[in-house]
Amino acid sequence: MKKQFIILSFFLLTYGLVPGQSEGNTRSLLWKVHGKGTQQPSWIFGTMHLLTNTYIDTLPAVKEAFYSSKTVAVELLIDETVQTKIMEASLLKEGTLKQILPDSSYALLDQWFKNEAGIDLTAFDAYNPVAVMTFVMGIAQMKYFPNPPGTMQLDGYFAEEARKGKKELIGLDTIEIQIDALFNSFTTDRQIELLNEFLNSNKSVQEQITLLYDAYLAQDLVKMEELMYGSYTQEEIGVLLDNRNKYWVEQLSTKMNEQSVFLAVGALHLPGENGLIELLRARGFTVEAVKTNH
Repeated sequence: MKKQFIILSFFLLTYGLVPGQSEGNTRSLLWKVHGKGTQQPSWIFGTMHLLTNTYIDTLPAVKEAFYSSKTVAVELLIDETVQTKIMEASLLKEGTLKQILPDSSYALLDQWFKNEAGIDLTAFDAYNPVAVMTFVMGIAQMKYFPNPPGTMQLDGYFAEEARKGKKELIGLDTIEIQIDALFNSFTTDRQIELLNEFLNSNKSVQEQITLLYDAYLAQDLVKMEELMYGSYTQEEIGVLLDNRNKYWVEQLSTKMNEQSVFLAVGALHLPGENGLIELLRARGFTVEAVKTNH
């Protein structure tokens, strides 16, 4: 169950940390969308899975935007079927982690799990390298940035509050789209390459996550872009991020013309030429940064 929790907690995070292509539009997490015949403004809020709903209590503008909206949109609606599919996609199709990783990488990873979590790597031998990266990030997050008891991560919090308030709640992706992007679009060899680069960074996992956390609190999307997964190719970024943004904007353009929408998605879906901000502007919407207090 703990392994399942870690994968679910960080499944969307991976998408939100793929670098974009522009350094503009990068100093706010909350954006107002209006114009083009809209009757009421809509809102985009960039989330991060290291933060919980207590962070929203420090951002009154975000709470006001959320409660004023009729529809809440998130990346993916999680249910038992989704959880099962994510876990299935996380498994290697053949072989074991020990068999496919170079001996040096396996030893380094095994030592990390033993030192940081008191777990032997054999417990994860059935999982593919992408899933193992989410385990590493999840364990590090729980150790160095533990969530206060009784709190919820941001995406889940907004979805739950939408249900409580009887707002329309929509998921922009299907689980099949996300699995294809994160798992099926990468060969096993490419997953191994990415895992090796992650493990051999000149910064520890704790340092990497701390830098990311600080950049998010500073609302510095450019810094977040620089910190995470810079080794992805433009083609891979297209699969992981750009194509999904374009698919979302097709849905959002219609919905935002009908009523006020509060969109909560990973923060790095916002910036860049193919980010949500510029894609909505290209559709004729006015998209403006909103100052938040924190």
